[in-house]
Amino acid sequence: LALRSLAELEGAACDVAPPAGVVDGRDVVRIAEIALGIASSSMTAQGIERSSEPLRLRWENVNLVPGGRRVVKLYARGNVKGLQLGPEGAIRFDPRVLRVLDVRAVAPYSLLASRIDNARGLLKAMLVRFDDPRQKASTAGAGLQAPGTETPLLELEVEAVGPPGLQTLLRLEPDLALDENLRTATVEVEGGVVRIGPALPLRVERFAVRPVGSERRPEAYRFFVEGQGVRALAVEVFDLRGRTVFRSAKVGNGFLWRGLTTEGERLADGVYLYVITVYGSRGEVLRSGVRKLVLLR
Repeated sequence: LALRSLAELEGAACDVAPPAGVVDGRDVVRIAEIALGIASSSMTAQGIERSSEPLRLRWENVNLVPGGRRVVKLYARGNVKGLQLGPEGAIRFDPRVLRVLDVRAVAPYSLLASRIDNARGLLKAMLVRFDDPRQKASTAGAGLQAPGTETPLLELEVEAVGPPGLQTLLRLEPDLALDENLRTATVEVEGGVVRIGPALPLRVERFAVRPVGSERRPEAYRFFVEGQGVRALAVEVFDLRGRTVFRSAKVGNGFLWRGLTTEGERLADGVYLYVITVYGSRGEVLRSGVRKLVLLR
């Protein structure tokens, strides 16, 4: 569940399961099982106050080429505490148009559980924002979203499997949505159209890497390219002796690297070299030159 200890798990469960009462780590597991449809009974909103204001979410609209991959983000306009997509609800899509390769939460949200069913065109998930109760008194509202701004909640890595001319809508149908005050709310969703267009010739205007988080001590680095006709990319990282320390699989146009080796071991801070390989929708392959990256955390 991506939490470091049982005590932290217990605290998180108490924070997101109203009314609190006697709660332990098994409740979080139970919620995750319900989200996947593993458990027979659904999570209930009985006894939870209902909000009069809807939660407003927005999907990116995406254009893909046949075989192309892309990360599609879901944004919130307002403060969302959690979403339960299952056992009845889900994110639904046309499996003749695309398939979902991966689903990830965007910090500070956590993905408790997820299940991708590309044969049926649906994805079930439980998404929760965990707040540290020890920090609430000192933050006094820090980190809450300002009115009118958008915050990313979820990322789907998708791949186009249909021919040009097809499209699908990412339909988000939650079983339960909680606002910042743990009140249930209706959900209004915009966007989410994924279209497949004709394959374009590969043209790369820029190979790039961008720090994620603090500029001085980033928590990760995002590799991407700018241009057209990009189907996928792969990243290789080398030490200054030319030895490969990390090699990614082919991913969509964007890869997040957290400073780990291919085996998942933490690399020491220092200067490294990297190469980005780009794969075009018509079978072309382009490689960047060897470039330097300063890893400092």
